[in-house]
Parts: sequence; structure tokens; C-alpha cells
Amino acid sequence: MAEPHSRQSLILATFERHDKLDQILSDMSDEELNGTFPFKGRDRNVRDVLVQLAACKKNVPGLEQSKPGWDRKAFHAETL
Repeated sequence: MAEPHSRQSLILATFERHDKLDQILSDMSDEELNGTFPFKGRDRNVRDVLVQLAACKKNVPGLEQSKPGWDRKAFHAETL
């Protein structure tokens, strides 16, 4: 999917990606949803990843407002 460059395309991409995530989660078995990942790290299961995603979603608008000169591309490059 191409990177959105307008407000409208960003909104559309957000809904499409949310639907894709919802479909992935719906397709997972109970064992996959409740299991532990086979690697070490901070996020050990699906719940941890979703909590981290929700926290990022909540904090990014505040970051934009508190640091008007921040580099959005550098921020996203580090998180990928």
C-alpha cells in the first residue's frame, strides 16, 4: 500500500489497515491469541502488542503538538 499523502487518503488507509488487523486477529486460533511468542522481548503475546499499539496511537498526536519541529519520517523509520 502506498504511503498516504493527503488527509483523506490517510483516513482511508487507517480504516483499511484497521480492517486488515481485525481480520488477522479474527483468523487466529485461541492458542495463537493466548499463547506466548517463541522469542524473547518486551512484547510476549498478542495482548502485549495490542496494548503497545493503543499506547502509540494515543501518544503520537500529543507528540506532534508538543514538538512542532519533529521529523515524522525519522520517527516512523525508527519504529519499523
